[in-house]
Amino acid sequence: MHSEKLKKLCCMALTACLAVSVCGCKASVDPAQAEAAQAAKEAQQAAENGTSAEEAAEEETIEGMYESSGLTPVPEDDPLWEDAKFELPAIAQLLAYKATFTETFDENEPSADDFWTVTAMGVVAIPPENATDPFKIVHVKEALVLDYSAALLPGYEAGEAAPKLENVYGISGNPRSDIIDIDSLSINVEPSILLLGTDEKSGAVVMRVHIEDKEGLITQTDWDVLVEPWSDGAEHALPLKVLQFYNVI
Repeated sequence: MHSEKLKKLCCMALTACLAVSVCGCKASVDPAQAEAAQAAKEAQQAAENGTSAEEAAEEETIEGMYESSGLTPVPEDDPLWEDAKFELPAIAQLLAYKATFTETFDENEPSADDFWTVTAMGVVAIPPENATDPFKIVHVKEALVLDYSAALLPGYEAGEAAPKLENVYGISGNPRSDIIDIDSLSINVEPSILLLGTDEKSGAVVMRVHIEDKEGLITQTDWDVLVEPWSDGAEHALPLKVLQFYNVI
């Protein structure tokens, strides 16, 4: 019913605009009338398609972003979308850390402090079920913590020896068990996925992620993150491995 009313209103507006242009005394079409007629046409078409003019414009902009980036969109019903949305909070922490410590953090050869801090931030962003105590400290077995490392840090592969954990702020190992205790470490950012597609040349899966902090201190806000699903058939804390990431200027 609402759609039918909108169509009628659009038709009436279009008719009125055309009537003015025909019956008016001016020999040429008034630019304002022409713009109104075009807007009426666009609104009518949007109503017929079941979308608003704003939504149609947004879709066109997104399509242009995919095309200019050389990406083929991943269909919205592809499981990759759910995996990407699930892992986004942890990936956002990785990107925020890189944006904050651009000159000192090397994700391919991280220092022990960077290795454990980034890993811990990922764990805090997406903690295992029932791992957080009432004081917001996360208690996780070391093997599972290192599974986060393998997912988030391109320079670390599952099963490799990890840097020694000592004197890292907010993270400590329990010498009497294999449990690692992690304080609530995080950088306060709001993340979103702008694009998710496959590179037309390499076939790599690319997430374009936008991060933004309320204070506006992070200036490197848009990042392309190359990811891939695990292929070993094992269960993992995070569904995607980060292969590479870089700032989109």
